[in-house]
Amino acid sequence: MNLVLFFSIAVIAGLASPIVATACVCEPWTPCERYSNHDVVFVGRPIDVDLETRFGHRTMVYTFKVQHAIKGVAENEIEVEAGMGRGDCGVTFFSNIRYLVYASRTPYGLGTSSCSGTGSLEWRRDDVRYLNAIRRSPQWGVIYGRVLRYGSELRRGIPRAVVVIEGAGRRRIVAANGYGEFEVGGLREGRYRVRWSAPKGKSPMPREVFVDVRGHDCKEVMFGWETHPGHGS
Repeated sequence: MNLVLFFSIAVIAGLASPIVATACVCEPWTPCERYSNHDVVFVGRPIDVDLETRFGHRTMVYTFKVQHAIKGVAENEIEVEAGMGRGDCGVTFFSNIRYLVYASRTPYGLGTSSCSGTGSLEWRRDDVRYLNAIRRSPQWGVIYGRVLRYGSELRRGIPRAVVVIEGAGRRRIVAANGYGEFEVGGLREGRYRVRWSAPKGKSPMPREVFVDVRGHDCKEVMFGWETHPGHGS
């Protein structure tokens, strides 16, 4: 299809599709769960789109130029069905944006949805961090997470918070980045104790956790302390 028609077909399809009252409800998957639960993962740009009818329902099928194959991809170009973006949990793609795409194989090809975690690469920081970690250590597990400051309705990361991970005969010490994010990859199977030291006078929530890593597991851990108005940050 000519790229000049790319946006017009997407817009016309959206306007022409019936409004579905059913809301799309998604499970809150972690990056590890998204990676594990999908057959295909890649970074790419949409270069073409077609409006098709399958089993009486209209759906958008996008052709992507694969820029970085992460899982289950051998082709340079790949087609992904994405629904209509309404109550079918569909996704709308734009040709000037790079996407991280999670897709599953079906009897009719590859499909994705708004529940898959597919989205603009710029807004998938947690996923990229996890995918980079398993790329560096593809056979071992990963522990990752954030250290947060809770207060009112805000949840702000705590930069440079120090996290200690102990287990399988090793001790790892890592400093969180500017967003309070941390990760440790290359972990052998076993039970790990994960803890961090809150600043003096602050009560960590929780103080420590124990996680079991099996094979290519990833485990997410969240730490922090709670602040209250008038009690400082």
